[in-house]
Amino acid sequence: MLEILLIEDNDDDAHFIESALDKQKYHVKRIINGELGFQYLLQPDVEPDVVLLDYHLPLMDGLEIIRKTNERGKDYAFLFLTIDNTVEIAVKAMKAGALDFLPKTGKYFSNLPDMIDKIYNLQNSRKEKEKAEEALKIRTRELALLNSAARSFVSSLELEQVFATVLDEVGRIIGILTCSIWLVDPDFGDLVCREAIPPKDDIVRGWRMAAGQGLVGWVLQHGEILNIADTRTDKRHFKGVDKQTGLKLRSILSVPLQTKNGTFGVLQLLDEAENRFGTNDEHLAESLAAMAAIAIENANLYRQTQQDAETKTILLQEVNHRVKNNLIAITGMLYIEQRFAAKSPERTDAAILDNLACRIKGLSVVYQMLSDYNWIPLPLSVLARQLIDEALHELPPERQVSVDIVTDTSVVMSPEEAHHIAIVINELVANVIKHVAIAKRTSQLTVHIKPEPLSKAVLLEFRDNGPGFPEAVLNSEIRNVGLYLVENTVRHSLRGEITLCNNNGAVVKIRFTTVSLLA
Repeated sequence: MLEILLIEDNDDDAHFIESALDKQKYHVKRIINGELGFQYLLQPDVEPDVVLLDYHLPLMDGLEIIRKTNERGKDYAFLFLTIDNTVEIAVKAMKAGALDFLPKTGKYFSNLPDMIDKIYNLQNSRKEKEKAEEALKIRTRELALLNSAARSFVSSLELEQVFATVLDEVGRIIGILTCSIWLVDPDFGDLVCREAIPPKDDIVRGWRMAAGQGLVGWVLQHGEILNIADTRTDKRHFKGVDKQTGLKLRSILSVPLQTKNGTFGVLQLLDEAENRFGTNDEHLAESLAAMAAIAIENANLYRQTQQDAETKTILLQEVNHRVKNNLIAITGMLYIEQRFAAKSPERTDAAILDNLACRIKGLSVVYQMLSDYNWIPLPLSVLARQLIDEALHELPPERQVSVDIVTDTSVVMSPEEAHHIAIVINELVANVIKHVAIAKRTSQLTVHIKPEPLSKAVLLEFRDNGPGFPEAVLNSEIRNVGLYLVENTVRHSLRGEITLCNNNGAVVKIRFTTVSLLA
């Protein structure tokens, strides 16, 4: 039922208007003068769906009501009514903020239901658009903040400085009372608060919690994010924190710090307000924790190299190289997502973060493989197989993808090349999952690896049996984030060429030169 506010001093007009509106569909509240109507509209709990507003009113006319409510930041769907059937009055009403204008001539009230429904829908559409625009602004700002955080995280490899930078960025981006980092002590297996920000950071820093104790212990054991709206209702909360610090903590968001080796710590966000953290805060915290985990892991690696005098120079160079590769790739992905988010407001925050998570996961796979091969040249067929299998694990069991990797000989890639080609393969497999595997019960994916020894080049052909690329993609009229990332990586990082075509499915041909070609 629509709530209608009628500001009308004429009893006859009010009677005709109320009679014209179906009581099963419209609930009408009437106010008889302008001043009372204006004061009523200023009340915080007042939200009429449509305001029927007469021009000539005692104490305050209709135009003044519209102007003054707008000045107070109130946005109502006004339908302006007047006996003055002139263009000048209509223009004034519309400029003031009315959504429509109805002269009081003849049986004007018979048109009211249709006009009310029209401006109600118009107001809803306008508000939805404003919400979407505001959400896009917020998301763009968040991506910019994440990008800034990524640059801050890479600014130092000193562990204590990384801790301080992580917490400063988390506090700045999410705006909370305090936050802390807890890490596993490898010698004792318990959790230690390695760093915290004010207030009461001097009390909390160095605290130890046994495995499984408190909220941080639960997150460490389960490897899952935990959002507590009110600590008084959760038995897992360690009440000693409140007693020792004097803070009345209510909302606590705990996020696991994870790498390929498992969960090694917890990033904890705390506030005295109840129900402080929403879904958007969870997504932001998870993204920050993922980047922080990489920064902390790299800082730990850096510290280990400092302790090994014999290999100090070599290991320092390798760590710096890994840090730059990982964080530059993540920063580049954030830039691309930020750019495309502004063009595609329909994309949700969750979808953007899921895409980033999949891409970062692909980087971790190649990182693990390069580590297993001791950073020597890696067979391209092995790399492709591992990346494809890892991506296909996300498919539901009833969807099957047959994968065939065809190569004449073993083409090997340097660690630098493997890093770039992994980004390309990961995106191409994600495209097959999204456009082919989800739509078909059984799909076919074929990868041809063709070396060209004389030119030291490799031709990588990626083929599926799906519907193929849309014509707009083949004509370079549209590009999504994934395809833009593939083309950019091939042309700038691998210094190669890429061709898209359709042949009983989508076909991607990539040709690039390589430092080390044959095993």
